[in-house]
Amino acid sequence: MVLPPPNVTGNLHLGHALTVTIEDAVCRFQRLLGDEVIWYPGFDHAGIATQTVVERKLFQEKGILRRTLTPEQFLSHCEKWKNDRVMTITTQLKRMGILLDWNRSYYTMDEKFSRVVRHAFCHLHKEGLIFRDKRLINWCPALKSSISDQEVEKDIVYGATKREVSDGMGNRRKIEFGAMHVINYEVLDRRPGDPNWLEVGTTKPETIFADVALAVNPDDSRFNFLVGRRVRNPLTKNAIPIIADEAVIMDYATGVLKVTPAHDFNDFKIAQRHLNELDPDLVYFSCVDKDSRITGVSELPEFQGLDRYEAREKVVTWLKDQNLYAKQVMGNATKILLCSRTGSVIEPVLMEQWFLRCDEMHTEALKALERGEFILESPGVKQILVEWLNNSEPWCLSRQLLWGHRIPAYLTPNNRWLIAPSELEARSTYKLDEDVVLKQDSDVLDTWFSSALIPLIIRGWPDKPVAGTALDLMETGHDILGFWVARMLILCKRLSGNYPFRKILLHSLVRDSMGRKMSKSLGNVIDPLDVIDGISHEAMLKRLKESALESDDLEKAEHSLNLHFPNGLIACGADALRYALLRHDLTALDCKISVETLSDEGRRFCIKLWNLTKYSQTVFEKASFCDNFSEPNAAIDVWLENQLAQSLEKFQKYMKEHELSKAFQALRFFIVNELCDVYLETTKKPVWNNDVARIQQISNILYKTLQSAFVSLSIFMPHISEYCYDQLPNQTTPLDEFQIDMLRSFKADEKINEGMNFSRSVIESIIDIRKILDLKQNFLLEGIIGSRVRLPDQTKELVTMLSDLKYLKITEFRENSSPTIPGFIPFKMNRFDVTLHVNWIIGSRVRLPDQTKELVTMLSDLKYLKITEFRENSSPTIPGFIPFKMNRFDVTLHVNCEPSKFPELMQNMNIEIKKWKNKQEESQVDLEKYEKLYQKQSADKKTKKSQLDHTQFQIKRANNHLSEAQSKLERIEQLIMYFENRVE
Repeated sequence: MVLPPPNVTGNLHLGHALTVTIEDAVCRFQRLLGDEVIWYPGFDHAGIATQTVVERKLFQEKGILRRTLTPEQFLSHCEKWKNDRVMTITTQLKRMGILLDWNRSYYTMDEKFSRVVRHAFCHLHKEGLIFRDKRLINWCPALKSSISDQEVEKDIVYGATKREVSDGMGNRRKIEFGAMHVINYEVLDRRPGDPNWLEVGTTKPETIFADVALAVNPDDSRFNFLVGRRVRNPLTKNAIPIIADEAVIMDYATGVLKVTPAHDFNDFKIAQRHLNELDPDLVYFSCVDKDSRITGVSELPEFQGLDRYEAREKVVTWLKDQNLYAKQVMGNATKILLCSRTGSVIEPVLMEQWFLRCDEMHTEALKALERGEFILESPGVKQILVEWLNNSEPWCLSRQLLWGHRIPAYLTPNNRWLIAPSELEARSTYKLDEDVVLKQDSDVLDTWFSSALIPLIIRGWPDKPVAGTALDLMETGHDILGFWVARMLILCKRLSGNYPFRKILLHSLVRDSMGRKMSKSLGNVIDPLDVIDGISHEAMLKRLKESALESDDLEKAEHSLNLHFPNGLIACGADALRYALLRHDLTALDCKISVETLSDEGRRFCIKLWNLTKYSQTVFEKASFCDNFSEPNAAIDVWLENQLAQSLEKFQKYMKEHELSKAFQALRFFIVNELCDVYLETTKKPVWNNDVARIQQISNILYKTLQSAFVSLSIFMPHISEYCYDQLPNQTTPLDEFQIDMLRSFKADEKINEGMNFSRSVIESIIDIRKILDLKQNFLLEGIIGSRVRLPDQTKELVTMLSDLKYLKITEFRENSSPTIPGFIPFKMNRFDVTLHVNWIIGSRVRLPDQTKELVTMLSDLKYLKITEFRENSSPTIPGFIPFKMNRFDVTLHVNCEPSKFPELMQNMNIEIKKWKNKQEESQVDLEKYEKLYQKQSADKKTKKSQLDHTQFQIKRANNHLSEAQSKLERIEQLIMYFENRVE
């Protein structure tokens, strides 16, 4: 397996922590099964991302722009940045306790990778898959580079809307988008009845300079008769044709579309279909250069060199002065294309680039997917891969960057491109004289091209063939299923003849507790070491201010950090971090994690394991160690072995199915709910009483149980598991050498579960009775088990043992019992045709405070309670009344309620339930409303602190109301259960 190589742009965050937690658990489990495991670590040079962050850092710290440095100088800064990040990331990974094979580490821009990348490019070019063409690409003015469609973010506005945009270097300004300007184009070659003008709507009037045609829908009777005529470009005065194309939407804007192929992707496609109708000298003319400034407009020199948005305003003004501007109307939805790296607005630019044909490879991969040649184990993501592979557009490989793999293409003086791994091989292959000057393409390859070759390169390709699949399992986040996984599939298959892996496991995208994506600009990115070592609020703020964030983003991030981490994070350790991540459904699309809450829960779980170990050592010290473990005799021991057997079976089943969160939950539930909360409690009495025979039995069962539990848990929480494992007596096999078949086998016994389920139902009933009647935990109850059917085997032993823990004295078991027993109150037990008959044993009596009678009588009357008598030194029970122990007083309130009143009381409580459910729903609606408002306000830098504070107050208030409603509902439901039991 290969670790998806983290980018050397910065430190690891919780998303990376989730990846390594999952993959480390998978590798540890396979080692536990006895398999040989190789897990490759690596680092990705991340071309665009690294160059962006280094440029920004240089500008912010030293005021240096990239263009003022030589390529060699800038690359040296990138190299230093990369080396620092590799050291930091390596430290982070090792601190998380993962078992990577560090001697097999790789870097996607080392000499080995560079050689193979060049070889792959040349091979694919030779096969005719890589070609050079002039096409419209996404151009980022800040990066001065093309970017892929997948690196473009879309912001949709409706009508004229101002948006704040970045230039990628920390400067921001507000620009109006979405305004639909209606321009008059003069119709030439008019015939009788023809209009003088055609109104054309556009949101980018600055590109009118590059218009090559107007297009109408052939079915639009308003305009189709004008097809073949010409109109005058209102800015350049060039005559351009009117063409017919079905892509024109008749009810969008005016129904007439200006065709500007050099500045719009849809227009480019339309122009390609009508090349024979267009002026060849104009069809590819671009009026916006790579710096986003107006160029090539000799007709109107006052616009030459203007910024595109400044030009937009001036073009509108000029058109109005010339009476060529008709009006501004409400536009439809307008997409603003933004570079995901810099935030700059994308400008479509027509450029010659290197492209990879993907349609044939995509079709082949789709068929292989349907045949099951590779399997997506994660539910709900197959369609994402299908949609990606259905895209037949070629992949633009060229990037106008310095940081990356230089494209192995060499231009001759006669403008011929030669493809070879090196200039020397180009001269040799094409038999060039030494005096022929070759110029290597200055562009670099898209980072994903080199990343897609990782499975082959780590297995030695092309020096040796890769037989079969290069990897057994590909595990990564679902967000790069297309970017990386799909591209590995198609390129590795094409180059080696085999798909690189058969199984694909995808995990969640980590989000914060509010459902937001982890982002530095939101201030919610957490370094795994923050959780492991702890970090103060002040240190988090200091680190944030030293980052490369722009000033506006820094302000928002600081506010978010103050809100969510006012006290920083306490040190919880690596295992607690892994615990926090494993507590979620890791196969869902999103994983909302409250790291501060769950990591602390994980820390407390580690403490529980430590306490479990310390208690067990006390047991082992009191017993004599024995290798020959006999079969357990005590019912509770049999039950524990049964639960352990079932838990281990679930653990192995879920791990083999890669359901890690379920496997972890099976172990956690067994340790907390069954081993600690039930079994250990039953052992304390014999341990403290030095019951030698019973202690020996407990020691034997604990040793076997803990060994199995710690070995299994070690794949998830290795540090605490190894510590606890090492504390067990007479351990001869180190934990990292332990294999699962070395564990003792445990038999599952369903019959013991029947008795235990019954016993736990008794305990649940007692807990409910105490809650309903508000009785203290140490308030002794006496009970008789009455059943109309035969009780499960070993019931008496289990019930007696467990009941003793809950201050319940079971005096008798009666089968074929009558529904009532004089002097006892019957409580019907859930899931069983059994009744628990309870009697109260009440404590001492005291003298009542002065004036008690007067005050109690007065206040009780307000609550429809009639106090008929006050008894000091009273007996514990009064015939015909139910005693309720009062909080804070050694006093009992004896309550009587006639059965005839039960229906009325039940009806009243149902009304109360309806009322509080309504309040619960209202509070939930308010909570969601104010949380959404808070997110919106946080994203708006104009929001005042007082507004945010008020919204926070409303969120807290809604939470309080919600908690109150839930508490009331629980109490009412308990009372209803009590009365239902009384009726029975």
